[in-house]
Amino acid sequence: MPEVLVICAYLLVPGVGLCLSTRVGLDRSVFTFLALAFAMGFASVGSVSLMLALLGMLDPLTLAVCWVVGSASTFFIAFRRRALRVHLHGWAEDIRRGPWEAATTVLVIVSAGIARWLVPPVTAIGPTVPRYWADALEIADAGGFPEGTLQWGTILPPTTSKALLNSFNAGASMLLGRDLVPSQGALLFVVTVGLVLIAIALFRELGIRWLAPLGGLLLFLDHAVPNDLVIDLSRNLAENWGRLAAFAGVLAWCLARPGSADDELTRGAGDPRMRAGPIVVSGLLLGVSTGTHLVAASFGIATICALGISSLLVERTRVVSIAAIGAVIGITLLVGVSILAAAPGELGFGGATGEDPYRDLRSSLGLPAGFDPTRFITTHDVDAALEVEQADVADVASEFAYKVWGANAFQIDGEERRSPLLLAIPTILGLLCSVLVLLIGPTPLRVVAVSAVILASALFLIGVAFALRYDEFVLQAFGNRRLFSYAIVPHVFAFTAAGEALAMRFSRVRGRTSIVVAAAVAMSAVLAVAPVREDATSEPWTSQLALVRWIGRHVPCEGRVLMDRRTLGTFETIAGRAGVLEGMGPHLRPEVLELAIGEIFRARSFFERPEDGRGYLRDRSVAAVVITRPNPRVAMLGYRIAHVPPERLDRIGYLAPTFSNPAGSVYLVDGFDPNPASPRVAGRPGYGCQYPRS
Repeated sequence: MPEVLVICAYLLVPGVGLCLSTRVGLDRSVFTFLALAFAMGFASVGSVSLMLALLGMLDPLTLAVCWVVGSASTFFIAFRRRALRVHLHGWAEDIRRGPWEAATTVLVIVSAGIARWLVPPVTAIGPTVPRYWADALEIADAGGFPEGTLQWGTILPPTTSKALLNSFNAGASMLLGRDLVPSQGALLFVVTVGLVLIAIALFRELGIRWLAPLGGLLLFLDHAVPNDLVIDLSRNLAENWGRLAAFAGVLAWCLARPGSADDELTRGAGDPRMRAGPIVVSGLLLGVSTGTHLVAASFGIATICALGISSLLVERTRVVSIAAIGAVIGITLLVGVSILAAAPGELGFGGATGEDPYRDLRSSLGLPAGFDPTRFITTHDVDAALEVEQADVADVASEFAYKVWGANAFQIDGEERRSPLLLAIPTILGLLCSVLVLLIGPTPLRVVAVSAVILASALFLIGVAFALRYDEFVLQAFGNRRLFSYAIVPHVFAFTAAGEALAMRFSRVRGRTSIVVAAAVAMSAVLAVAPVREDATSEPWTSQLALVRWIGRHVPCEGRVLMDRRTLGTFETIAGRAGVLEGMGPHLRPEVLELAIGEIFRARSFFERPEDGRGYLRDRSVAAVVITRPNPRVAMLGYRIAHVPPERLDRIGYLAPTFSNPAGSVYLVDGFDPNPASPRVAGRPGYGCQYPRS
């Protein structure tokens, strides 16, 4: 609870001040105001942290002074403009006109908090989560962006694609402390509530009032039939924070749309002066999303374009829509490119330029021409990496359909595969719902229906373009791996718009309809939250956490850890030690990918013949070898690269079995002596290494 309250205050105090002083949510509901406050708070503290990191001045005192001065300034401006009184009047009026809608919105938001509260914080630690936290700790320890980062046994230039997120997390670490578990639990709680709130506010601004809470529930809280957005909220991932800024950017853009004469909520938006502020805020938020997660920002821009094109077709607001879209995209590019260009390091997308870098990689490692290194670093299976298949349109369509069902086409075996007709049912229903809205719905809902079709088509076509353009798995499957996570959004747009249109069509008494819809949404919220506790067993995580913490207490600072799994930042953040197979997943950095694959192959050779591997351990400064237990839950111990029976190491004289628990066994290397050529760990930003470690 203390960590959650700290992060809420850290975001909402400056966020509320910015919303009040800029009046960006004027004449809107309290839910829209709070949604924008969450996002603007993240954008403001993230941007300040980034600026301080770029100047090499990021420390607790400087950050606190900037936070206090910035927040006080915004509240002073708001006080001078008497903004709070005006906002309070609008909030009261909105609740008076729809008390049952407001009540169900509060219920779903509370359900989001309960859903997160029921899950132990340790389960927020997935394989990739420690990497983000390690990048943040390196910035926090260095007071800015470090010159290099120790990964895969060497010093690499840091990546810049998530520079703002890393800076935000660095500042958060100064408030929450370095400990991975409570910090990630608190951050995940806040981003979950923020995303649900933003989604509900977005649906309301699109004209879906009665079913707005249901839309937010289906997108981010449906644990009964979870989609990728729900699944990602089980971990504190970069995507979550990128989506928070991106969806809020779409929400801000909706505030700039000119209102219709019969729409009380948006009538005031016809004033061009009222539209300018939301357009600027929308571009700024999407620019921040670009510095957090590029795919999320791209989806936000695509959604705005779909809504804008739909407005052109349905509302005939040609000049306004084109100008607004152009302004938002321009501001987004200006802010986003500035963030990515200012941060020192590499963007890390060199592999997207073509086949040549991967061809050179295969040649350097002596791999066959058909070997796909990006598939290998994902599956760690040589046979799978050699099974190169060119995807076609039918494959992409299947992947898209499975994602809408909340499944991954690559993880479905032959017996579990569904018929094409069954896969197509959600999309067919979505199209039918869109047609229904066009026939009976009011203009705002028709805009939503048409935009849903445009957005779904755009996502699918982009996925097809990547599949046909690239041969490497990670880019060829970009639709399935990244983009189609958003396929559920246009479907929910269509479903909720149709439900809203039907409710409006057949409701004679507004109050009675509101009560019925509120009861249905309340029951849905209960059913969505009910499965959470049952699926949140924490034992696999706690045993893994205990193993890594034991290593931090018993392995010297300069001692590396060799494990039969690849980790991203687990040993750095929890134990303060370096792992031989620890580092970023370098799918699009071929030079780092070559280094990573070479290390994995050498580690596999050691595990196959450990009796001949003492020289390898000495060369890599290995002080501890870890053999993990098979576990269906992939958590902080990462991805298995070799299958090693524990008894194989029991017979090796220079390895002493020292620690064992349900997660695995640790063998300390007798006579450990670090290789002086290895990069030092002690004193390096991000590790905080002390021996022994408490």
